[in-house]
Amino acid sequence: YIPDLLRLGQANTAVLSWAGRVLALHEASLPFELSLRDDGSVASLGYSSLGGEVDAPLSAHARVDASTDELMLGGYALQPGSPAMKWGTLAPADLDGPPGSEGNFRTASNLSTRPFAHDFAFTAACVLLLDLSVQFTPEGILDEGRVFSFATEHVPRIGLGRRGVPPSEAVEVLWVPVERPIAAVHVLNAWDGEAGEVWLWLPAGESFDLQLRGGANFFAMTEIRIDANTNSASVRRVQSEATAAEGLLNVEFPKVHADFQGRFAMFGFASVAAAAEGSFSGVTKWRIEPGRGGLLSHTSYGAGRAGGDLALCAKPARAGAHASDGSDAVWVLVWIYDEASDASELLVLDGEATGEALPEVARLVLDGGRVPFGFHSTCIPEAELQRHIAASEARAARAAAAEDPAA
Repeated sequence: YIPDLLRLGQANTAVLSWAGRVLALHEASLPFELSLRDDGSVASLGYSSLGGEVDAPLSAHARVDASTDELMLGGYALQPGSPAMKWGTLAPADLDGPPGSEGNFRTASNLSTRPFAHDFAFTAACVLLLDLSVQFTPEGILDEGRVFSFATEHVPRIGLGRRGVPPSEAVEVLWVPVERPIAAVHVLNAWDGEAGEVWLWLPAGESFDLQLRGGANFFAMTEIRIDANTNSASVRRVQSEATAAEGLLNVEFPKVHADFQGRFAMFGFASVAAAAEGSFSGVTKWRIEPGRGGLLSHTSYGAGRAGGDLALCAKPARAGAHASDGSDAVWVLVWIYDEASDASELLVLDGEATGEALPEVARLVLDGGRVPFGFHSTCIPEAELQRHIAASEARAARAAAAEDPAA
């Protein structure tokens, strides 16, 4: 990698809170660290290699395994001569340990192309890497900037990289072919099955245009069953009576309760694409069940109202209002722009509701003005925010002491 390129990203795609740090992520660069302060201000700390462990572009969708507090790493690069994809795990203790270890951010083996690997997934046993039908085509820069294209001739694959392997040991990624061409950008969730298989749910389609021209990206909720024993992956478009009655919904930006990432969750959420420009007209709630499952509810934002990416904020631990594993015990937050009032509002919905639509719990209407949707949103709980503020102050004090030992 050209080091300077790793520090030229826009840091504008997603925000991640982990191990007392807040990171702004952009898939072409290193994470950019921020310091959130008690007075509401934000300070830029600069690009971070996370203790010297990250030496390549990091996905905007780096994820946290809530059961281990490990950061799941994934990323891809288009730069000639660089590894096409890297993956791994990082523990909070690694931030203070000896820098630099190929074992923590590993090069994906047996990968000859450069796929559009914007997202990835993980389970308790492995990290899932996406080498699907959308591939890098540099000659596309002369074709209206279509540097990523839907390559029907490419055999789509999902890579399984084993977790828990000591950094000193190599890991060969097992690439499992998918039965038909498929495009996907974001992942809902993945988990280990009882018979050794791996399950993956994500919005997926049969065409792709990064510039969202002509409504090319129609993504329906999809299930992929990955069987490492038979080296095969089957694809099923998730259906139900609800989807049949309403028509297939074009969904994207899926979300699952943060505590359930990488393990089975009964419920998940996704936004409904409004039009080709990238805004959303509503939110869906899904019942996740291997081989079954389907749409539970579709909440529309209403005519003349568009939403951005939704955020899931966990409710205080308590018994669910219905037979549930607690994966829907969330408040669903989304910024809404209302054309009639030319103003934005923060809409809060109850994720535990069982009806045809999620009920509105609260609405914060801004006094004039519009909040741009941006790309992705996240929720940082108060306790986590205070932990970050304390950690930031402690790091700042240590840095000041190191510069002036007499202070």
